[in-house]
Amino acid sequence: MSDELFDIFFSGKVLDPDQTELVKQKVAKLFNADDALIAKLFSGKPAKIKKAVDMDTAIKYRVKFREMGAVVDIRPAKAQSETPPPPAPKPEPEPAPEPSPETNSPEISAPSAELNASLAIPGTLMDDAVPPPPADIDTSHLTASDANFGSLEEYAETVIPAPLPDTSGLDLDASAGPLDSTPEVPPLEVNTGDMAIDAFSGNLDDTPPPPPANIDTSKLSASEANSGSLEEFNARPDPEPIPDTSNLQLKD
Repeated sequence: MSDELFDIFFSGKVLDPDQTELVKQKVAKLFNADDALIAKLFSGKPAKIKKAVDMDTAIKYRVKFREMGAVVDIRPAKAQSETPPPPAPKPEPEPAPEPSPETNSPEISAPSAELNASLAIPGTLMDDAVPPPPADIDTSHLTASDANFGSLEEYAETVIPAPLPDTSGLDLDASAGPLDSTPEVPPLEVNTGDMAIDAFSGNLDDTPPPPPANIDTSKLSASEANSGSLEEFNARPDPEPIPDTSNLQLKD
């Protein structure tokens, strides 16, 4: 086993942002922490929750936090004694935890009455609204131009380009320093020396599971194999009639 020691930091990162409040409750229950300490742990700043632990203990903390839906950052302890810890690196995308039936399963209730419905024929309009009357547009004053006559260039809009701004007074800075001179925020030191992970192996969530769905399927039956056809459901609607254009004519 390696003798290298590690520090464990936590900045409030969770696997599923929608479950942040639930993760806070689990962390508070695990460490028996009050609201003030939980607010510091979930402030977004890296807080050292355990100092100079071996690899097995660090892995134990990482697994326990992942079970609660949270992510910890493990760093070598030697680097902490020389320089302040760098900002927490951006974590790799991690798969969301599988939803537990105690928290995410919606309650399913049995239907109150028998469902009496059937499928509509494909292509049938489901809108019973009366269609509007046909438009009566007078086109007697309109004429069509001869074929290959005229051009659309006369309707093209003339675009005037915007003048270029004067950049003669600008110059590049020769310094090689960073553009952002904001000092780094030091990590938040939280004393967790009196905290320990509970050894119990039960569930953190005591919410009872929903009752099983009671769906009556006694009135349903299955057709025999290789019987029936889908052609009866392939009826196509009648095409719309072509409007009468006998009163329209082109004029020279």
